[in-house]
Parts: sequence; structure tokens; C-alpha cells
Amino acid sequence: MQDLDELFRQMEHAADKLFDRAWLQHLSHAHWEPQVNVYECADRYTVLVDLPGVPRENISIQIVRDRLVVSGIKSDPRPQGALRCLHLEIPQGRFKKEMRIGSPIQVKNIKANLKGGVLEIVVPKETGW
Repeated sequence: MQDLDELFRQMEHAADKLFDRAWLQHLSHAHWEPQVNVYECADRYTVLVDLPGVPRENISIQIVRDRLVVSGIKSDPRPQGALRCLHLEIPQGRFKKEMRIGSPIQVKNIKANLKGGVLEIVVPKETGW
């Protein structure tokens, strides 16, 4: 019975090492997609992107063909001195979200504001369509 207990202890230790170092490290470099709400008004689209903990300088907003692309990187929130991660749910690493824009827009008049971890992007529609 003691041999079986020792075997389980060794397996548990091996699993801890595997998941703590390889799997969690992989996740920290994986791409993730932030949650987004898109609203259409008569004269504009308003896009809200949930980006808590992401500083303004780590966010890129681009128009690529008929898509609004929000991308960037969220740093590892690991506290200084942490020995290992036991549970990981907060996304980190590179992110990218693409949204199709349904009508012509005024690219030069797009405005963005980051407040309280929510990025608000106002995309004015082209007039006369």
C-alpha cells in the first residue's frame, strides 16, 4: 500500500511540474479574443471592447479592408515573488478581435477612449449613403 501512495505522490508531482511550467507558459503566449459589444446608431457605430489591465500604449486599432481590428498585448498579472501558478483564468498575452463594418465609414474621424478597462471606439458612418 505504501508503494502505491508513493507512486501517486510522484505522479502528482510530475503533473504539477508539467502543468505549471509547460502548459501555463504556453497559455500565457496564446492569442485570446476580448469580449466586445457593437452598437449601430443612425450616424455611427460604437464598439465597446473589454480590456481590463491593458494600458493604452499596448492597444492597436486599425481598419483593414472592411474590418475594424483591435489588437495588442496584456501583460502577465503574476504578482512579484509568485513561485508558481495554481489556477489560471485571467487572459494574458497577445489578443486580436476583428469586426466587419457593414457600411462606408469616416476613417479619419474614428475616436477611441479607454476608461475603466473598457475601450470605446466611435466609428462615424459616411454621410449620404
